[in-house]
Amino acid sequence: FLELLNRDLLETDFSLKDSSLDGAKRIANKIIIGEVEKFRSEAAEKAREVNSIEVQVDVTLRGLSTLPREKKCCIAYSRLSGQYEGDEREIMENILLKKLEITKKEMNKMLEENDIRKLKLALDDACKKSGKNMEEMIKEVEEVVSSRFSREVSVSNIATESAHL
Repeated sequence: FLELLNRDLLETDFSLKDSSLDGAKRIANKIIIGEVEKFRSEAAEKAREVNSIEVQVDVTLRGLSTLPREKKCCIAYSRLSGQYEGDEREIMENILLKKLEITKKEMNKMLEENDIRKLKLALDDACKKSGKNMEEMIKEVEEVVSSRFSREVSVSNIATESAHL
């Protein structure tokens, strides 16, 4: 704001206009009024944005009203997080926290526990489909990971050796 005020005052040739203090006040008032209008319109736009996000959160939570808070949190977050990015996502998270009356730490814990539950179900399903038990599946995964890791290390070593030649 002060930069704009200084710029507009510096660009004004007071020697050609009324160089009195009243002229400077008029110019400053004009600049201030313009900045206040700009600030108000930006604030109104932000409020509209927040209100639309809040409506989305309310509608989502209303549809989940019969569920326990933990499930409500996980399902609502999953549905809503895909719709928003950046600042809007942060606004959505804050509204969700407020509506569910939980902290960010509590929400993160709920989401983590939900992800672990989903992973266990997926592993159980994979075991049933393959006819193998969990230990066999874990060994196979470890073998794949270790073989890929050794291959990457080998490629890296070859590249390093070639660079030295």
